[in-house]
Amino acid sequence: MKKYYFLMALLAVSNYSLSQTYATTNLSYNNRFLTSDNYYEKDGGIDLKIEFNDLELKFSSDIKNNKSEYDSSLSMIFQKDIDKKSSVSIESKLNTENGMQFYVDTNSNSTYISHKINNKSTLTFYPFNFKNNIGNEIESLDVTSVNYFNERYTVINGTTNLPEITTKSLPGITFNYKLDEVKDITFGIGAIQYDSPVDFDVENSTMPTIWQKRIDVGYLASFNYDNEISKFKISYISHNDSEKSHSILKSAISIEMEKYFNNFIFYVEGLYNENGKSPYYISDGSFAQKVPYEPLYKQSWVDKKDYGFMTKLSYEMKNNTPYLKYAYYGENLIYDGENSAHILRTLSNSSNYFNTSDSHGGLQVITVGNKYTYKNVSIEPYYEYKKAKNNVFSTQDDLTAKEDERVNDLTDKLSSYGIKINVNF
Repeated sequence: MKKYYFLMALLAVSNYSLSQTYATTNLSYNNRFLTSDNYYEKDGGIDLKIEFNDLELKFSSDIKNNKSEYDSSLSMIFQKDIDKKSSVSIESKLNTENGMQFYVDTNSNSTYISHKINNKSTLTFYPFNFKNNIGNEIESLDVTSVNYFNERYTVINGTTNLPEITTKSLPGITFNYKLDEVKDITFGIGAIQYDSPVDFDVENSTMPTIWQKRIDVGYLASFNYDNEISKFKISYISHNDSEKSHSILKSAISIEMEKYFNNFIFYVEGLYNENGKSPYYISDGSFAQKVPYEPLYKQSWVDKKDYGFMTKLSYEMKNNTPYLKYAYYGENLIYDGENSAHILRTLSNSSNYFNTSDSHGGLQVITVGNKYTYKNVSIEPYYEYKKAKNNVFSTQDDLTAKEDERVNDLTDKLSSYGIKINVNF
């Protein structure tokens, strides 16, 4: 990634001083434990957010593969009002590969320049990512993103010349219009140009000779209604070159509804996806499956459509909010979560599992919990039960065994309990 220095200059120009700012801190902790010999590969994490007047620091760390390994990140978002109508925001992330340096995140949707045209209209330019994922608790993956080779290679395969691949979100512009005090609509369009080989079959050919410039165009639209007792939001996002850009998704629709009935809160959310026709299987900037060389996903969800939804009923009391939640994830639903069809699969320890295994086949999840709040602290214990059509959950013995000793002793059920803690100060 290219290094940027203008962020530090922008901080200096803003006359930024911590001694003259008011700081708020939010700390979130989530961990999940087991009630039987079943086990699952992602079960905890911690998030820390510190906000000053113009600066926000975010630290996130997730437990990796149930071991003493953590996948951590540190980002910094700088926001500044240029005048009463315009503002700018820049997000950078810490990169430790070449020392401790912050780089501008070139896939961030938190980097933008916004201008309020009038009291109802706002135009926003996103140089890297024009908000290409939708949903809340069932959040889509980045829909309008493309995969392309970093160079115009003459030989491409999985043994002698493994190409470097860039995954890039589409930059673009959004227009938001307030219909009234509680309703607004948003439209957006984005585009990116990239190099693509013409006479090339990534599975069977290895020597592309003709390259061309292609343009992928993405679109988004949303309607939002929000008042004191009711909320409703519907969002749609799509792009027109998902096959040639080898994207994992072609389009997605999300619906969110929330309604208050006295002390009861009813929430429902749904996500509907159209998956890509020819998605690359990528890990660490290149093809993940090297031997045997299989650059594409060939799982059953490819070129399919599917949906997922969840409903939640809560009851608000003085300090407690007990709730009951039910969720369903379709066998071909791809989304940003551990129950996605391309993650939760049978034969998950096999070296070429991603093209020979099945998804969970349809997954049901029931969660019972209670959120206790006292002043600036909330504690939320919960119990969760998962039932899949296929055997996809690994046992404790299988996950803790050495790589060559695993026998894929899988089950279709998973029971667990967990706790979430949130502190604001």
